[in-house]
Amino acid sequence: MRDLQMKNESKILIIDDQPANLEVLEGFLEMEGYLHYTSTRNPVEGIALVDTLLPDLILLDLHMPQMSGIEVLDQLRERYGTERFLPVIILTADITPEAKERALEAGAKDFLTKPFDLTEVGLRIRNLLLTSWLMKEMKEQNQLLEEKVRERTEELEHKNQDLLKANELAEAGNRLKTAFIQNISHEIRTPLNGILGFSELILDPQVPVESKLEFQPLLKQSAYRLINTVTNYMDTSLLATGNMQLHIKVVNLGIHIKKVAEGFRNELKTKGLTLRYDFPDPTLPPPMVRADELALEKVLSHLIDNAIKFTDAGTISIGYTRTGNSFECLISDTGMGIEPDCIEQIFDSFIQGDMSSSRIRDGNGLGLYISREFLELMDGTIHIRSEKGKGTNVYFTLPVAETAGNKPSQSRSATPIATAEPSAILIVEDDYDNRLLLKAILEHEGYIVITAGDGKTAVDFCHAHPEIRLVLMDMRMPEMNGLEATQLIKSAYPHLPICATTAFAAMEDEHMAMKAGCDAFLTKPIRKTQLMEVLQKFIG
Repeated sequence: MRDLQMKNESKILIIDDQPANLEVLEGFLEMEGYLHYTSTRNPVEGIALVDTLLPDLILLDLHMPQMSGIEVLDQLRERYGTERFLPVIILTADITPEAKERALEAGAKDFLTKPFDLTEVGLRIRNLLLTSWLMKEMKEQNQLLEEKVRERTEELEHKNQDLLKANELAEAGNRLKTAFIQNISHEIRTPLNGILGFSELILDPQVPVESKLEFQPLLKQSAYRLINTVTNYMDTSLLATGNMQLHIKVVNLGIHIKKVAEGFRNELKTKGLTLRYDFPDPTLPPPMVRADELALEKVLSHLIDNAIKFTDAGTISIGYTRTGNSFECLISDTGMGIEPDCIEQIFDSFIQGDMSSSRIRDGNGLGLYISREFLELMDGTIHIRSEKGKGTNVYFTLPVAETAGNKPSQSRSATPIATAEPSAILIVEDDYDNRLLLKAILEHEGYIVITAGDGKTAVDFCHAHPEIRLVLMDMRMPEMNGLEATQLIKSAYPHLPICATTAFAAMEDEHMAMKAGCDAFLTKPIRKTQLMEVLQKFIG
């Protein structure tokens, strides 16, 4: 969905004195789905267009009669300096190392030689646009943090605290801002470097196939790390602005503990750690609490991830006990521990127990902040006990669900339409690449696949193909969105399972999908293992 949004909103400027090159590039951008592109053969006019169009990317020829590409780069640098991130890809038939060095020294971000490999052109355009978008998001997050610091400073002034206290808090705010800038740059650039670097190596025909096979899981690992980082920033933004909406219901704490903990088996195995459950007698009533399922799982995920991250040897223990009107969950590790004077501040956003530049643990310092905010919204609490060098105990509580007859929320269950026809899966997805990916995965697993590019066609196909046993439904589509299509299909075929597949990963998006009638929910990028679990559940 990010790719589709970039193609719909990004503005691209082409400066090339050759009509044939302009025709090829414009045709390619149109074929790729980019909606906003402008071209000119005059580099002087191109510089003026930068001021009016505010492009997200410039494709610039190196050798032109009126003004060379190097001269254009020099003028752009004089006008904008380093305040604005303006990616430029140089296009040239000059393949000498000197030409490439001069272009990159002048400020170009990438370099392509003619004749063009359009596949490479598309990948480089996408990668630079993605970088540009991430830089914008970083700037927005920085502005959000600056606003937070400003409000905190004003509050201190209104309370008229003594000057020393005000100075100390201002210095803490500056450290917070510095930590954020350094952290977000590291946490975005590090996986992005892996994505871009391994992508180029995989596409390089001179790299041995054996090496490419080794690069593929590393590329995937970098991509998931970037997604987790962006998700954490989204949660932080929603929590900080008060826009996070939870849906409280009765859930089984023990089931969710095991579900989340088992997802960390690979990390535990890699580090040689032991996972232990400290649960009460199984004959006792189950630990029913009032909570939002997704928020609870995010809290558990952040806390277990922290325990593994800061433990190099020993055991991760997870258990719960009832204390009065609450269930208290304990996540204990035998790791490095936390300094006593750091325990309170690590609940602030972008803070870790070790904020030095030499720290060796990855992470954006948001896990405990997000966990605390989620627990407060669910009427819960969290606190930490730790001893440096000996380990950490993290306790959190949630209110007991006392109402008689309450049962834990269950995943929606659907039964496929009974039919003697061969079974098939309907993929409803407007993005061609995503549609092709899902189709390839499912056909490789031996399933019959039907595809639709919009919600209206999906409804028609369900009427026309009684062999359909499962629908994979994208939520954002033309003609008719996934929510409307789901409601119409369910009204006619209430037992036909529908799984939402979307790039909208906020908790409210899942609630909306389930409310519309979806039986399962998968966020993009979709992992094959998750997809197979859905198929196993609803088709077998």
